[in-house]
Amino acid sequence: MGLNLIVGPNPNDIVYLEPHSKPALNGTFHNKIEARIVRNDDLFNAALVGLGSFGFIHGVVIEAEDRYLLSRYIC
Repeated sequence: MGLNLIVGPNPNDIVYLEPHSKPALNGTFHNKIEARIVRNDDLFNAALVGLGSFGFIHGVVIEAEDRYLLSRYIC
């Protein structure tokens, strides 16, 4: 859902990258991590394919689903 990347040696070279079509986090979180927000579908997909070539991956945001049980058999 999102990647927190360090793209340079300076403290302001931290980027939070997420798709524009499905943003995951609000502005409050971005302010806390002091990252520049980039919302771009193509750039996000390219960063997923080229994992690690866009910078040092400092953090990731994932989407998780609750576990559920399809069938249960007790003998």
